[in-house]
Amino acid sequence: MKTIPVASFVMTEPSYPVIRIDYRGRILYANRAAFPLLREWNCLANDYIPDELVKQNPAMLDLNAEFGFQINTNESAYYLDVIGFKESGYVGFYGFKTEVKSPVSHGKKIQALQY
Repeated sequence: MKTIPVASFVMTEPSYPVIRIDYRGRILYANRAAFPLLREWNCLANDYIPDELVKQNPAMLDLNAEFGFQINTNESAYYLDVIGFKESGYVGFYGFKTEVKSPVSHGKKIQALQY
């Protein structure tokens, strides 16, 4: 019988941003890959996502949400899927960095994407 090393089952943290918020916009969880977004938004876990984000796309707080959007930060552009988990009481943001911008770019823009 072949023995499988325990290390082969160790889960690694995903390299893409994962953020969970409640229906009021309070950040319940964010992984390490989401830190650049949180830094851009000037918030941490247990803080609220910026009102500016919610005003631009109120569906972010919808526990039935299912859409995607692109957000530009000072350093990068991110594409995020927004998926509501009504039974669990949170909305999940799952995404990836789509490009790296030059440091002189300061535009912040959210573009909603339709599926």
